[in-house]
Amino acid sequence: MISNAPAQILEYAVQFPRALLRLLKAGSSDAISVEVVDDVANRKADGSTFFEEDKISTVGNPLTGRSTGQWKTFYNWLKAIHDGNIDLNKAHFFLYTNRSGRLPL
Repeated sequence: MISNAPAQILEYAVQFPRALLRLLKAGSSDAISVEVVDDVANRKADGSTFFEEDKISTVGNPLTGRSTGQWKTFYNWLKAIHDGNIDLNKAHFFLYTNRSGRLPL
């Protein structure tokens, strides 16, 4: 049986150090969350929000044109913007990966 469970566990586990990093850089009024509005999010006092999706792979680059996880992330962000749940004027989007590589353009 082929399983991607190790990568999924690693992807979930990396969210806590990523949230801690955001917390260490946060202002006193910032709110940091894990798995609430995104993998990791930082809502600032001025209403701006940093949305972070963490894409982890044990083999290869998880950010490629064939990555279903990457395209699901883009879809979810675009849907949230379309539905009015994300104010594009106050949003910042980040993809974090444990692998080097480039996004397809």
